[in-house]
Amino acid sequence: MYRYFTAANTRRYIDVLQDLLHSYNTSYHRSIKMSPNQVEDAADIQSLMLWADEIVTCGYTNQIKMDSKESMIRAIVLHSTTRLIPMLQQLRKGMELYGLVNLMAVNPEACHSLFVPGKILKPDADFIMMSCQPHFSEKGTSRERTERKIINFLQDFLQEIETSETFSNITDGNTGGAGGEKSESLAVQHVLQWMTGQSHVPILPDEKRHFKITCKFDHECKERLGDHSICYPVVSACTCTVTFPVQHLDTYTMFKTIMSAAVRYGGGFHRV
Repeated sequence: MYRYFTAANTRRYIDVLQDLLHSYNTSYHRSIKMSPNQVEDAADIQSLMLWADEIVTCGYTNQIKMDSKESMIRAIVLHSTTRLIPMLQQLRKGMELYGLVNLMAVNPEACHSLFVPGKILKPDADFIMMSCQPHFSEKGTSRERTERKIINFLQDFLQEIETSETFSNITDGNTGGAGGEKSESLAVQHVLQWMTGQSHVPILPDEKRHFKITCKFDHECKERLGDHSICYPVVSACTCTVTFPVQHLDTYTMFKTIMSAAVRYGGGFHRV
């Protein structure tokens, strides 16, 4: 995290939160001799028990079982973090002693390559679509055809805002906000931020290679929630998952209106 702060000359971490989490969870921690994802990836209790000693070393005191993966991962992350933070603080103090922190703050571009491999790139429509992994229904069914139509809507939506200059270009013909003010602009990076919690292409090659956005489809929102006129997609930035309310996305016009509102007003870490 501090490497990114120094190289980008910013303390804003929300744009790279997913990169930081992925890097941390997949990295081997010498103190516990494992990575947090190794617990998450355990397919059965036998695989999980292979890490029993390391899990207990991290301070986990409950029974080791598949249903407790989340609690075990929290214990591992907490244990690793409490050991790592003092090391980072000590390193920073040493750099401050020689004036290196101020030097990097004044000359971020010159120090960029020392801390961050590659450039911070903005995403385009093709990047998001290549990263999408839709969970389609059974092939040949009407549900699958509808789901593929929605993915096509998503591609059209991204390509349209990629070439649009203002948010009003992709709404239902509105040319301005209240009082004639100009609408807020919308870009592809805002869609990626809404979907995943980050607004740029992953920095590290390994992270970029494994980056994906899971697309799911909700066919029963009216049956489950009763009669209602509008329903927005639900996003989970932590898992990079988007669930589309199929019954409210019959046409591209409906898709465009609902997605525009969701991206514009649903930027927080909550259900949209």
